Amino acid sequence: MNSNRVSGPNNYQSHKVLLTADLLGISLMKDTDSEQVVLRLNGLEVCGPNACMRTLAKMNPQSDLFGKGFSEYAGVEEMIDWVALELEPYIDLWLHAKSLNVTSDVNLEISEELREKLAFLERRIGTRSYLVGEQLTLADISLVAALFQPLSVAQNMLPETSAVFEYMNNLTEDSAIKRILGYFGAGATLAVEESDPSLHGDVEDFREIIKNGVSNMWSDLNGFSLWKLRYRYTEYNIVVSVSQSKAKKFAELLRQSSGITGSLSVNGTERPFEITGAILYEGTDLPNHLSSVKESQFYEIVKVSSSKKGDRELFEEYLCGDVVEGGAVQQRVWI
Repeated sequence: MNSNRVSGPNNYQSHKVLLTADLLGISLMKDTDSEQVVLRLNGLEVCGPNACMRTLAKMNPQSDLFGKGFSEYAGVEEMIDWVALELEPYIDLWLHAKSLNVTSDVNLEISEELREKLAFLERRIGTRSYLVGEQLTLADISLVAALFQPLSVAQNMLPETSAVFEYMNNLTEDSAIKRILGYFGAGATLAVEESDPSLHGDVEDFREIIKNGVSNMWSDLNGFSLWKLRYRYTEYNIVVSVSQSKAKKFAELLRQSSGITGSLSVNGTERPFEITGAILYEGTDLPNHLSSVKESQFYEIVKVSSSKKGDRELFEEYLCGDVVEGGAVQQRVWI
């Protein structure tokens, strides 16, 4: 009987180890007699999925599963830990929230946290084929194993046009991944209520609708991050026409940035005048998205929560109110 085996639950944790072993040509028997992942190989016993992966890869350094050179090695180690500590806990929470009777407020908080993690991955992957270097590494094995089941069965987790989805779609064509994980997208679909928060949205669907207010459609905005803006140097806004020109110019620049809608307004009846705004954004990090827009440095950009009543009222006031924080709106420009 083959003594080389991996024990553990039938989930992505043990799949990491099985996939690493398969790529290295190591045959492992699999059983589910333990809740903890344990690798038994040639008399050696190692506990924990990441420790097992690392052990297997170090047994065959020529495989370059830790990358090529010290710089890639450091990047691979960083991503293994990030996936385990930052991404996996929120994936688990999100899937459990959808399968159990979890309150909407808790569900929203979990979704917002997971959106942040997926946005980090979106920036990290960009146009890359692999997380680190130019070939498959343990970083990719960790990520593919973690995302495979959620992306296969859960609706509205990621748009198919995203970099993360394309990365997964490409990597899961690998024969070893198909042997261990199966065919990407072939799992049974997880039932999702329409009222559940999605992790992405399309601002084009809301560009005209929000001009009439959003007080009755908060659940529809769960797929967006919400932001309030304020011009930093109010003391210079002493001529209303100049202030209006500033608001129009910045609104035009925002229209040129993908995934953004909302409004900017010039407020107050006496100088200096305030310039404020309310933005719906398809991503999660609006300041980073606008970093290449020079004029954005003149604005304080603060995230608000669609799940908090006070933030909701403030956002709607900034978006379409006749008065914004005590200042009557002189002009509103829609983005």
